[in-house]
Parts: sequence; structure tokens; C-alpha cells
Amino acid sequence: MIIKLTGIVLIMISTSLLGFCFSECMSSRERELRNLADAVGLMINELDYTLEPVKFLFKKTLPFAKGGAYDVFEKISEYTENGKNACEAWNTAIEKNAMTMCLTKNDCEILVNCSDAFSAHELQQQKSQLKGLQSRILVLADNASEVKRKNGRLVQLLGVYGGIFICAVLF
Repeated sequence: MIIKLTGIVLIMISTSLLGFCFSECMSSRERELRNLADAVGLMINELDYTLEPVKFLFKKTLPFAKGGAYDVFEKISEYTENGKNACEAWNTAIEKNAMTMCLTKNDCEILVNCSDAFSAHELQQQKSQLKGLQSRILVLADNASEVKRKNGRLVQLLGVYGGIFICAVLF
């Protein structure tokens, strides 16, 4: 009897934790996308005042970036110092940090397709492309917020109810 109760408790705890972890990943995705949009906004402001090439702006805005955006900008700074151009560095950094930022495959594809924002040579064109990138990231963050609002509680409850169902079937 005590073994059954222990099994029930373990199953309930593990399935509930799974549900809450998936829900947290949904929240983290929105937060990381907003942090990335803020970091790109910092780049736009820095571009206005310093008129430096984009590949140097990653290093300048790095101390002000938060969360996963810090990791992305750190990788980009490292890659650009090692000879990669900003587009390649952006693509590689996004792909390497996608799991830690809880980005979906669709998010990664959109962010990688936006890498042309770093290839412009003219100042006004750079600013407009970076603003376009920032707006796309904000749209992704809004979509993530909507998904979290719709599915966050559902995922949590599915974890709990899944545990109850498994316990009812097994014991």
C-alpha cells in the first residue's frame, strides 16, 4: 500500500512539474523576445548618436542587454571579432541560443530571415531595417503573449489531470 501511495505521489509531482515547466517556457519565450527587441532598440539609438558600423554596435549595447539577448549579443560580438560579418553572426547566434530562449522553429526562421537588417551600408537604410527588425520581434512577442494567455493555464492543468489519469489507470 505504501508503495502505491509513493508511486501516486511521484507521478502526480512529475506530471504537474512538466505542465508548469512548459507553461514557464511559454512565459520565458515572450520575455526573451521583448528583451531582444529592447536590445535592437538600443542599437538603433546608439546608431543615431555614434554613427558606427552595425557590427561594432553589438559590443557597445552588450552591457545593457538583458536575458537571452545578452547571450545573443555576446555571441555576435565574439563572432564579428573573429571575422564573420554581422549577418552570419546574427544567424549563428540565434540558432545557438534558440533553446535557451525557448524560441519556436517559426521564431528562429523569422529572425534568421531578418538578418539582412545588418547588411545595409547607408545610415538611413540601416536605421530603417533595424526598426523593421524590432517591429517584427515585437510582433513575435505579441504572438507569444497571446499563445501564453490561451495555452498557459491549459498546459498546467493538463499536467495535473494527466497525472490523475495515469494514477487512475495504473493503480
